[in-house]
Amino acid sequence: MPLLRSFLLLASLSTLPAVVDGQAFYHITSQQCAIVDSLPVFTQELRPEQIADTYRIELLFPEYRTLTSAERSLIPTLRRQLGAPTSPLIRQTRFTDRGKPVLAVSFCPFVWHKGQWKYVTSCQLRAVPLQTAMRATRGQTDAAERWTTQSVLAQGKWAKIRVKQEGIYQITPTFLRKLGFNSPDRVKIYGYGGLQQNEVLAFGAESAAIDSKRVADDLTEVPTLRNDGKILFLGRGHHTPHVRSLPETLDTQPKQLFCLFLLLHHRR
Repeated sequence: MPLLRSFLLLASLSTLPAVVDGQAFYHITSQQCAIVDSLPVFTQELRPEQIADTYRIELLFPEYRTLTSAERSLIPTLRRQLGAPTSPLIRQTRFTDRGKPVLAVSFCPFVWHKGQWKYVTSCQLRAVPLQTAMRATRGQTDAAERWTTQSVLAQGKWAKIRVKQEGIYQITPTFLRKLGFNSPDRVKIYGYGGLQQNEVLAFGAESAAIDSKRVADDLTEVPTLRNDGKILFLGRGHHTPHVRSLPETLDTQPKQLFCLFLLLHHRR
């Protein structure tokens, strides 16, 4: 039944509405309604210009007529299912078409108006966007905030190291001197290890834990712990146990792959 109901609602999308003062004005006839749970339901597709997380649907300038004799026979069903609404009870279903929001708005055109049941013959429908402030401030940033103006590779002295297994690694002053790095406090580590990078650039992320204005378009610095001239860091490699099709079976076969990190010896 829910699938049949959804099909009937979407199948009853009306024809092109009239336009009055730049606003769509919808004429509602019985032929444009689908019968859902013994009551007629009018459905209209709205395509709001402004993208938002949620929308409030407003029904404006309704016009009414009295019920026909056939429609008056529906009054017991109206009272049982709807109560006595003074305005149509609007439902909306949201989907996306080519990246833009589409709202399937539906309602039963019967209302309790001025002490009697009436049929809504025409109205305007407007989708009011809600919850857009956070997306606008975090998502609509300019290029200067999103992208770096110069790569970290453009300066300093660089060396390449590699790890095979995931774990904590230690870089000693002796090892750094072999690379030509004389000051451990000037050394930083950059790279992603063996982690797969997210393919979605979440500029519109609303979580406060995500700096969505700074999607990494350059090498990112690896957190380090420094102790007595030594540098410790977490190296994420390709050789980690992972589950096959059966949960109790682990793939422990070594892979001949290495993950690279870059060491930067920067100037003061």
